[in-house]
Amino acid sequence: MTDVQIGVFCKLPSEGQSAAPGTTAGYIWDPVALPQIRWPQTTVPASIGISFGIVARAKEKSFEVEVRVSHPEFPGKDRLQEIWTGSFSTIGASASVYSFDYPYEVVPGDWRIEIIAQDNGEVILSQDFIVLPAEDLPEIVDACASGPLQMTAASVIAPFRSPG
Repeated sequence: MTDVQIGVFCKLPSEGQSAAPGTTAGYIWDPVALPQIRWPQTTVPASIGISFGIVARAKEKSFEVEVRVSHPEFPGKDRLQEIWTGSFSTIGASASVYSFDYPYEVVPGDWRIEIIAQDNGEVILSQDFIVLPAEDLPEIVDACASGPLQMTAASVIAPFRSPG
């Protein structure tokens, strides 16, 4: 992987959803554009409308991946991981991100996003995140309260998948 960026951004609007039976919701959102990491950090506020994850490009060849997000227990849910498939290309960046869409998802604690090659099961990227109470990072929560702020026309060339 190359051009790796890790961090937090405001959730982007979606153009629909795709089935993802390995997730609590049963689907992932299809955002209208590739996110731009606004806050390059691994501490994330637990608040609806916040997204976090990894943006990168395949270095030598395109490949299919499994994205695995490990998280604390959601209240009333029996799943500790969200799993879906995606791909990374050499042509443009792709993203593996998680967005807080529903109140049950907004759980402080230790989270991890792993990108795993489907052909051989190798973990290509793994990143730990710490989700903190929203009041610990008010500047991010306040900035995202009015909606996404970082979409560009050029970013539409590489759509990605987001759960939630």
